Amino acid sequence: MRTGEVDLSVVPLEFNRTKLRACLSCSLVKTATQFFRDGCDNCERFAAMKGDEERVEEATTPAFLGVYALMNPKESWVSKYQNVRTFVPGCYAISMDAELPAYLEEVYRENGGRVKQIRATNLA
Repeated sequence: MRTGEVDLSVVPLEFNRTKLRACLSCSLVKTATQFFRDGCDNCERFAAMKGDEERVEEATTPAFLGVYALMNPKESWVSKYQNVRTFVPGCYAISMDAELPAYLEEVYRENGGRVKQIRATNLA
């Protein structure tokens, strides 16, 4: 991948609302198949979704509203506002109506993961 290009593997392959899910830790939006195949591009070191269908179901949600695209996290005002400058470029949920199960919150915290839901506005 050349400088300035976006890794399209983190962009949802389909925009069929019934197939999209958002990571409950970082709010990255991909299809369930993408989370199963590749894991979460931001959280995989502690989320361990890759190849684990049950973990994908537990650590992601289809209950989210709105999406924003983060193309250049190191320079974007949105990434600064959201404190996500280290995240991969991709599509992110604005708000989610779900929480990580308590045992996963503990696992995430123990391994340096983020458990706070990301909100693109103060109103969500």
